[in-house]
Amino acid sequence: MEPRQHLGLSRWCVQQSSYFTFFFPLWMIPVVLVYTMRRVNCPTCGVKVEQVPWAQGKSPLTTQYKWFLAGWARRMSWKEVSICFQGSWDHVYNYTKQRSQQMQSWKRKLRMGMVGGGQGAFIGGVHRIAATLDQQIELVAGCFSRDPENTRETGRQLYLDPARCHATYEEMAAGEAALPDDQRIDFVAIVTPNVSHFPIAKTFLDAGIHVVCDKPMTYNPDEARKLVELVEKTGLVFALTHNYTGHPLVRHARHLFRSGQMGTVRKVIVEYLQEFLMAPHEKLGHKQASWRVDPAQSGIGGTLGDIGTHCVNLLEYVTGDPIAQLCADTTTFLPDRQLEEDANVLLRFQGGGKGVLTISQIATGEENGLKLRVYATEGAILWSQEKPNDLQVYQYGQPRQTLTRGHDDFLSEAANASTRIPTGHPEGYLEAFATIYCGVTEAIRRHIDGNPLKTEEYDFPTVNDGLRGMQFIAKAVESSENGSTWVSW
Repeated sequence: MEPRQHLGLSRWCVQQSSYFTFFFPLWMIPVVLVYTMRRVNCPTCGVKVEQVPWAQGKSPLTTQYKWFLAGWARRMSWKEVSICFQGSWDHVYNYTKQRSQQMQSWKRKLRMGMVGGGQGAFIGGVHRIAATLDQQIELVAGCFSRDPENTRETGRQLYLDPARCHATYEEMAAGEAALPDDQRIDFVAIVTPNVSHFPIAKTFLDAGIHVVCDKPMTYNPDEARKLVELVEKTGLVFALTHNYTGHPLVRHARHLFRSGQMGTVRKVIVEYLQEFLMAPHEKLGHKQASWRVDPAQSGIGGTLGDIGTHCVNLLEYVTGDPIAQLCADTTTFLPDRQLEEDANVLLRFQGGGKGVLTISQIATGEENGLKLRVYATEGAILWSQEKPNDLQVYQYGQPRQTLTRGHDDFLSEAANASTRIPTGHPEGYLEAFATIYCGVTEAIRRHIDGNPLKTEEYDFPTVNDGLRGMQFIAKAVESSENGSTWVSW
């Protein structure tokens, strides 16, 4: 049956429910369901079973039939039927109507294209794993390298149609835009060095195609500002993959500060330490090192752009308190390098708090040591990327707590919504990355359905976050070159 027919049958069942009141099996089923799942809340409205009138004997038994029959007629699963405890037909009707609309409009996977990520690349493979983890996206096209043979070989390994493996991104954008709506890509993922992010993003946005872009967003702040204007003009979805914001406990930390439970931010310490550039890997043909230390490809910031932008995005995402001023000291230790490998930055926040940001890619023995500490008037948090399933929480006058992922009884809705497996089973880097893609999927589908989300409603980093990152790089370089002076942001 079509959804409208289902809803019609639902109404008929409710109208006729009094005729079924006398049948023993029917009235037993909902009663058993209710009393065997007494402690479950309604997933839509949050009403507890104790709050439902008929659970307290204040309404006729037929209400239970309306609830049960409506769910049965709409082919809801037994679990969906049994946990919806609101004792009114309107509630069930609205819930099932909403579910019908979602099922009707979200009837296929999104089609993804990719620019970059060919043989020898790192982050392209990460994007492909993350995008497809939740089975809502499929990769169908790409221009994986400036080398056509690399693109063809990557396409063969990914089992793509050779006709959808393009020699240039311009050819890809034009070719995909010319395809029928039921074949063209819904969005493109840009996973090239950031020198090419802006022209690629502009080409696809001009072609009416949504964009997911790796960080840093552009080559310089001027390109970032132009990209913000273009995204606003087109109204298309633009996502920036600062993937650490996808961790469930990072989202819970954000909830603690945004809800006011932690009070006003006083001090932030954020660090990101690696030994990735301890040796001159770029001289040994290491592709990932080569472009990161080359100002022609990465811009005026080395470590500032590669990992410093992650720190800025993470701390502003959690606290909601933007950086207002900074004072930076950057250093290049290895000879023949032009970009900094190490930076120490003092921060002043708009809310009056102070902070320290320290980043390094020559920190001996460190692997991927991203860590955030936030101290506020009512409490504090500590989160480490290398132990992402734990969140240290302290509220003044109370014992310190270690919260772990997957506890829907005390974690926020945002944290639970980004959790995939039960407690004790670790989730990490790829799952957090995939959570960003889940948000992108919802935003693009809403756009396709003609009911787009506002930018401030996105639950992933946006083009505006990308601009913040590029401004951070420029201001930090400016401060350091002027003798570590304070620079307003």
